[in-house]
Amino acid sequence: MRKSVLLSMIFLLVANVAFSQVKAKKAVVLDDSEKGKVLVQKHNCVACHSSKGVVAPEFKAVLGKYTDADKFQKMLAKPPKSGKFPGAMPPVVISKAEAKSMLTFLQNDLKKSVKAPVKK
Repeated sequence: MRKSVLLSMIFLLVANVAFSQVKAKKAVVLDDSEKGKVLVQKHNCVACHSSKGVVAPEFKAVLGKYTDADKFQKMLAKPPKSGKFPGAMPPVVISKAEAKSMLTFLQNDLKKSVKAPVKK
């Protein structure tokens, strides 16, 4: 009787360790810029804002007006209407932290896309 209880306990211990190792995956931690990229993709911002200002203002123009996450968040929730562009932007309701992440991504992405002048 004692031998079977001991074997059962050992089996359960080994099984518990095996299952806990299978479940223990590394959590992927995204920085602000990566979170912002995910949000920009999720809300499909690029569809209109990367069209050379034809459908909506380019990100460069947007970033010139909105550098503060709080103001950016409020603008997204109630976008300005303009007769210059063909369609109205739908409201995007996000948290202040998400707005900050989006701004960080857009600022970093803009810096990468601007090439340094070539010296002759």
